[in-house]
Amino acid sequence: MREEVGSIRLKDLLTRRIFATTIVISAFLLIVIFAFGIYLTSELTGEVSHTFAYMIRMAITSKIQALREYDERIEKRIKPLIANLPGNFRDLQKELCEKIEDAEKCEVVLFKSNGEIIYPSAKDIEIIKPVLDEIKSLKPGESLFEKLEQEENGEFVKKGFVKISKDLYMMIRIFLNQPEVEKFEEKLADLGKRFSFIKSIGIYDWDFEPVSPKFPEIDNEIVKNRIMDAIKEGMDHTYLKTRSGIIHILLLKTAPSEKPLVVVLKTDFNRIKHSFLYLALITFITTIAGGILTNVMMKGIVQRVDNNIQKLLMAMRKFRDEKTLRKLDSESLDVLEFQEIYRHFSEMANDISEFLKSLEASEQELEKAYQEVEKAYTELEEAHLLFAQELSMIAEGYDEITGNHIYRVGELSAFIAEKLGLGESFVNEIRYYARLHDIGKLLVPQEILNKPGKLTEEEFEIMKKHTLYGEVLLGDLKKFEMARN
Repeated sequence: MREEVGSIRLKDLLTRRIFATTIVISAFLLIVIFAFGIYLTSELTGEVSHTFAYMIRMAITSKIQALREYDERIEKRIKPLIANLPGNFRDLQKELCEKIEDAEKCEVVLFKSNGEIIYPSAKDIEIIKPVLDEIKSLKPGESLFEKLEQEENGEFVKKGFVKISKDLYMMIRIFLNQPEVEKFEEKLADLGKRFSFIKSIGIYDWDFEPVSPKFPEIDNEIVKNRIMDAIKEGMDHTYLKTRSGIIHILLLKTAPSEKPLVVVLKTDFNRIKHSFLYLALITFITTIAGGILTNVMMKGIVQRVDNNIQKLLMAMRKFRDEKTLRKLDSESLDVLEFQEIYRHFSEMANDISEFLKSLEASEQELEKAYQEVEKAYTELEEAHLLFAQELSMIAEGYDEITGNHIYRVGELSAFIAEKLGLGESFVNEIRYYARLHDIGKLLVPQEILNKPGKLTEEEFEIMKKHTLYGEVLLGDLKKFEMARN
């Protein structure tokens, strides 16, 4: 079968379209999943991050409140013990450790108003100037306590100052065991191990120092500047967005007059974002693999359809060329729809064959009728020519003088027509019809026609009318048109 320019086979068209459709759908799905993933990740990570920051705030606030209450209980127990100072400060030190629960170690320090240590002879103890300035306003017997603090080594220390006399002061230090606080700090520091999106978490004081060695240092100047801005503006929560996540900054005030603690929570959602990316990539690869598998399966189906089509085309071409229908059984055409097409085509081919036979018979009858008509036309033509010849002979018999002239005009006319190449039919017709050029003399009076002398003007006028008489005699028949001319 001759293929037109720009045409394509059905199986190639279907396989290409299926593969192209698969690619387009895969790309569309990839874009949709990726866009939806980015949107969902942004929304979800933001909500999760803020929710987690809120939960951490609540947990730390609760722990601070518990420590504050614990601190108040410690003070209530210390004040009665130092109200009546014993003579032996070592006994006071022992009594403090016995009366205060969770106390690991107790110290009693005597010092002067200038900060000089009197008892004990420890060199690592120093009374800082702000404390000295503050306790100078105390009266003998009055006390001043600092809030419970956590040292760099993680220990909790409760400090108190008592004015004994004008130039003598006492400082007590109670080192408290707080395993629950340590566990709480460990849990906070280890949140990154339990939750993949938490990069780090830490609690810091006003000077950006971690309150526990378990928390990392703040090494980001941008975060420090944002903390200072939040403190100045009185905010309790602010955050910074980074490429990978969100940095939450929480300010927790333990008391109205105290400086707040700073909680820094760094979240990293790259893993979640990558998960969506991997999901989109897996979806794309799966779709491509499915498209390739579908394409392979469709090739078999299309090949089967193409085989049926080729068999149908061969049957049609055979009928076109030989007018005979090629027999196809159900095994040759294994697709029901093509079997139906072949059945309808067979019926149509049989109808066409019957019509061709009928048409062939009609052509034979028509050919026979045409031959009969042609024969009749030939006979009629011969009759006309014979009639023209008879008229010529009548004219010759009527005008004996010009009789031979009639035949000469016919032959000369035929000779001239033949030389002009006017055709055999025209030459034969003009040979006969030219002889009738003087047929009108039959209506000219005999005495004028055969007058031996010169004709008068009136007689000559009558003689000239013989051409008009000839046209009248020939009539309006189509066959005598050449003769009339």
